[in-house]
Amino acid sequence: MYSVLVVDDQKDLCETLVRMVNELDHAAQGATTALAALRLLADGRFDIVLLDWKLVHELPHGDFGLLQTIKRCWPDIQVIMVSGWVTSDDLGSAAMQLGAAGFLNKPIPLDRLGQELERVMRKAKPQ
Repeated sequence: MYSVLVVDDQKDLCETLVRMVNELDHAAQGATTALAALRLLADGRFDIVLLDWKLVHELPHGDFGLLQTIKRCWPDIQVIMVSGWVTSDDLGSAAMQLGAAGFLNKPIPLDRLGQELERVMRKAKPQ
């Protein structure tokens, strides 16, 4: 079981992703702002952050401020970028160069989410 923090500025989508992660038998919490996400990260232990693309702009350090902050402060946490707006391979590549472990486009089918969580954790903790 993985502990997952879902960060999405749209409350209903955040709650939906939390439910989906829970359906996959993982533990999930949600945050709808960068500040709320940072508070939860500081107080808890997460394996993965599902980070909505729009929220990476809430902090300084350029387009990937929240991603960079997470990777600097919690380097062992795997971050999967999620977007309903961005489909550019270049953007996904840029996020991965800055430490993201994956990139998913919304809407995310349950099976695809499960596959990505497993892939990211296998890569992070090889047998």
